[in-house]
Amino acid sequence: IDEVLAIADRVTVLRDGHRIAVKPVAALNGRELVRLIVGSDVSGVETRPEPEPGVERLSVRVRLGSRPVDVRVSKGEIVSVTGLMGAGASDLLRAVGGAQPQSVEAAKVDGVPASLRHPAEALACGVGMIPEDRKDGLILTLSVAENIVLSCLARVSWCGFLSRRRIRVLAQRFVDGLGVKTPGLWVEVRELSGGNQQKVLLGRLLASGATVLVVDEPTHGVDISARAEIHRLLAGYASDGGAILMSSADLPEVLELSDRIIVLRRSEIAREFLRSCATPAKLLACAAGVTSPGASTEDTGLADVRPERPLRHPPAGRSRLIRVRQALLPLVLLALIAALSLLNEHFLTVGNIRNVLLQTSVLAIVSIGMTFVIVAGAFDLSVGSVVALSGSMAALMMVEYGLLPGIAAGLGIGLAVGLANGVLIAGLGVSPFIATLGTLVIARGLALAVTGGSVVSDLPSSFAVLGSGVVAGIPVPVFLAVVAFTVGVVLLGWTPFGLKIYAVGGNREAAHLAGIRVGRVLVACFAICGTLAALGGLILAARVQSGQPTVGVFMELYAIAAVVLGGASLRGGEGNMIQTLLGVLLIGFLQNGLNLMNVHSYWQQVVLGMVFIGAAALEWLKGRV
Repeated sequence: IDEVLAIADRVTVLRDGHRIAVKPVAALNGRELVRLIVGSDVSGVETRPEPEPGVERLSVRVRLGSRPVDVRVSKGEIVSVTGLMGAGASDLLRAVGGAQPQSVEAAKVDGVPASLRHPAEALACGVGMIPEDRKDGLILTLSVAENIVLSCLARVSWCGFLSRRRIRVLAQRFVDGLGVKTPGLWVEVRELSGGNQQKVLLGRLLASGATVLVVDEPTHGVDISARAEIHRLLAGYASDGGAILMSSADLPEVLELSDRIIVLRRSEIAREFLRSCATPAKLLACAAGVTSPGASTEDTGLADVRPERPLRHPPAGRSRLIRVRQALLPLVLLALIAALSLLNEHFLTVGNIRNVLLQTSVLAIVSIGMTFVIVAGAFDLSVGSVVALSGSMAALMMVEYGLLPGIAAGLGIGLAVGLANGVLIAGLGVSPFIATLGTLVIARGLALAVTGGSVVSDLPSSFAVLGSGVVAGIPVPVFLAVVAFTVGVVLLGWTPFGLKIYAVGGNREAAHLAGIRVGRVLVACFAICGTLAALGGLILAARVQSGQPTVGVFMELYAIAAVVLGGASLRGGEGNMIQTLLGVLLIGFLQNGLNLMNVHSYWQQVVLGMVFIGAAALEWLKGRV
């Protein structure tokens, strides 16, 4: 505003797509211009009472440069950290929030030694952080309610399951209290304005019970009205006894909100000011290192620094496309079934439907595991080889040691490969493509090596039940697929673990700042995927009563295609088990129909390849909208 008044000759004000006013700058002042922009008067922050002396909420020592930076924030106090770009203000706040733990040397919260090695540990101590870019703090693919409760899932869970009622009650409380303007609690947070997204982030920290807020650029990218509301909310939080450590390059904002101001220069404290004695000129001069050498404590308002004390160590169009795509898949499946039933009279017989379900049961089980991984923002190319290796190893162990050791060995192989993938990706930072491509080759090579490239036969007859047995009239493989599907639906849709998976896939950095152990979630997803692939390998081995090292070729592609056809995004954060199951059935019915029409297997591969390309095209289109 000040820049416009200082430079411009004439001002045109637009609001909601309409021209509101065209006036010469000489006829305006700052207050009048703000009123025209917002449509009403915007009041400033009311004067807060002085914070209680001696009631210290946060005391932390951070080393950003050659000398440590000591920061203390009292109950009811707002302390701002400012400086020129690159001075270290954002790094200091990230360290306090647990996102840069290597910089923290010691910390106390409410007088108790605290660990700030991870955002989860910081939140457990009552320290919560809002990052500079709100998109690094929000999971845009989750709803407003889910974003608010993300850091306090235990409060909205019952017996290990998420309670939708508790989520609604808690989220509504903060939506109302913070004045979040939203069409509904279950609307994706991407649909909200920048100011309301910032309020959702603030609501998350308040819901977690944080007593210390670490806020980096609190009004970055919001309009004037939202800025004033956020200022009032922060001031109100401090007045109620909370403590705030904030960073801002906006000096008027710093002067309006702060009780004390720390100026950083070259990652060290240059000077500390009391608000009553600070001016923009003094702050800029100090940040640039041009403070007059004769300045005294009284001239600059240097705060009384206490002696050191030892411390112990998606846009609306994209959302509509997703909804259309989810509704389209069942219609396409029904149309395919209708067309195939007209083309072949045997298609809709009970025996053929049973055969389709039996043939797709292994793909369904593998695709359920793949859904966990893809929703978490990765993928697993090794599942086909794991199917072969698990079946082969199980067969070898059964021949030597019996049924149960063989089954345990097969499942253990899948779990081990899944854990290895998770550690490579989450622990070592290897890309999912490289890591799982490597384990694909290794697992296939091991399957061929341990069997000598031949089939392992003479398995116990009781093992055949797993592949061809019947439970209550349902084939065992189909029964196991239904059980895996049910468990997957519950885990992904009704537990805190499932919400964490969506959060990690939607925005890994935001999930980390929300206190989620991202690495553990990824490792768990790959472990589930590997174990389910191993179960699929056991079913295939039981069906033919032999371990075959060449099975499972291209199964990873079929599984990925089924998940993507079901509406999941390869970018992560989207997808569900029901849609995955529909994708599996679409592939299964298509394969079965082509067989009934005597289409050669070579041409079947061409058709299925076109389906894969169609799935990729849908993913590309969703990313473009």
